[in-house]
Amino acid sequence: PDMDPQDNDVQTPAEILQQRIMKMANIKNTTGSVIVEFDESRGTFLTPRGRYTIELYDSFLRMRGNKYDYKIKYDDISKLFLLPKPDDVHMAFVIALDKPIRQGQQRYQMLVMQTTKEQ
Repeated sequence: PDMDPQDNDVQTPAEILQQRIMKMANIKNTTGSVIVEFDESRGTFLTPRGRYTIELYDSFLRMRGNKYDYKIKYDDISKLFLLPKPDDVHMAFVIALDKPIRQGQQRYQMLVMQTTKEQ
């Protein structure tokens, strides 16, 4: 079947596949170069304290909060841990950084997000 390049209403098989993947993976935001976004309902950060939306890009992640916004390059992440908490309900996702982020005078070498086990 010949496709008219001017016909914008007809989707290519690749576009259809992309939409299916986006829907099944529950990916909400792909504007710009954002690969995936996790909203603040996914978990609470214990350090630095607060709720942040996490956006994953090709070479860095961005944490967006009400007050602070952090851009962390993947090269600056040394280790990742997923640890069970003693209450058997929550998990701690720990991001160890080579270069700590700053919030005022405080520096954070470890970012700790608490989430429930089913998330």
